[in-house]
Amino acid sequence: MAISVLDTFTPCNCGKKTMLTVSNLIKNYSSPQGAIEVLKGLSFDMAPGETIALMGESGCGKSTLLHVIAGLDVINSGSIKVGGIEVSSLDDAGSAGLRRTTISLVFQQFNLITSLSVAENLAFEARLAGRFDPEWTKELAERLDLKQVLDRYPEQLSGGQQQRVAIGRSFAAKPGLVLADEPTGNLDETNSDIVLDIAFDLLARTGASLLMATHSTRLAARADRILRLSGGVLT
Repeated sequence: MAISVLDTFTPCNCGKKTMLTVSNLIKNYSSPQGAIEVLKGLSFDMAPGETIALMGESGCGKSTLLHVIAGLDVINSGSIKVGGIEVSSLDDAGSAGLRRTTISLVFQQFNLITSLSVAENLAFEARLAGRFDPEWTKELAERLDLKQVLDRYPEQLSGGQQQRVAIGRSFAAKPGLVLADEPTGNLDETNSDIVLDIAFDLLARTGASLLMATHSTRLAARADRILRLSGGVLT
């Protein structure tokens, strides 16, 4: 039976020895020519506070892996556990609850809410999770060098500023697991380094784990571990 009770979710590392466990994960997509195997029996564990860089050529399944871990897509078989919770057992409400309280996502496209100010974007996910902390949000704004632009809207910001807002928003509810899909792909090298410095500082501050899909060997080298995805398998 699908789980939708949001009280199941607890903040951050959930008192578990593993933040993420992926076992024999298979994901296929249908096509006129038949099933396309994207992920072929993936298995790996991730410890609380660990950072992993996920590398591989375009179209190898990196984004698909992040999406199924976040409960944004369904798997064909296998198991994904986040903080001990089986993601495939969750209904839509349960998956949304997991993303509000335990998993946070950072995308290359920023995905800020254009009708909200910087301050409102920073607080958005924390308010959804019922964890809005004005002092922590203030600290995030300071660490992200956003204090002078809190009243502005996304369209009034540079790309680097927008990505800093997106990262701040993702940490506002103090998630246990951050999933980042090419988070600096739209930034130049200097801004990429600045944004990643901030992200790793916040990871250390909160104890969150990070699974980051990236093409950059330079950025991947900063992670605790690198996983390479090729042909649907980890190499």
